Amino acid sequence: MELKNNWEAIRHLLEKAFESCGHYAVASVSEDGTPNAAPIGSLCLQDDYTGFYFEVFSSQTAKNLEHNPRICVVISNGGLFSFWIKSLFLGKFLTPTGVKLYGTVIGKKRLATEEEIQIFRKRIHKFRLFKGYKLLWRDFKYVRDVKFERCEPLNLGVMGHSSWKQR
Repeated sequence: MELKNNWEAIRHLLEKAFESCGHYAVASVSEDGTPNAAPIGSLCLQDDYTGFYFEVFSSQTAKNLEHNPRICVVISNGGLFSFWIKSLFLGKFLTPTGVKLYGTVIGKKRLATEEEIQIFRKRIHKFRLFKGYKLLWRDFKYVRDVKFERCEPLNLGVMGHSSWKQR
């Protein structure tokens, strides 16, 4: 699957996945080869096959990146009624179910720009009146930059064979 030909569909899937489950699985590997998967909901994808995420809760991922900057992000549409029930009824997925993005974290964590903060705040804006909004997201100020090199679709058998075709 070609990253460049599918980038806009991947970005759309990222937004749908956030709406349905609020995070993506980010995998990294420690110095001794121990894998780690962390839920990260702040990943934002840019136009140029890069992205950034706010480094807040993922302490093991941060440690792993000191030795190995490679990551894998799994983005999956988890919308039960709007996606899965409809797909199961039809016997096929009309839109992509998920994707694995392979990338490299570039450099150390850095202060987020005001534009990056606003991009993420726009995503979480609908939760602003909830008590947990400030508890979870008030200290989001450091980001990590990621450059993505390749992708592959999630394999969901016969139902998923055509969901990435012609993209």
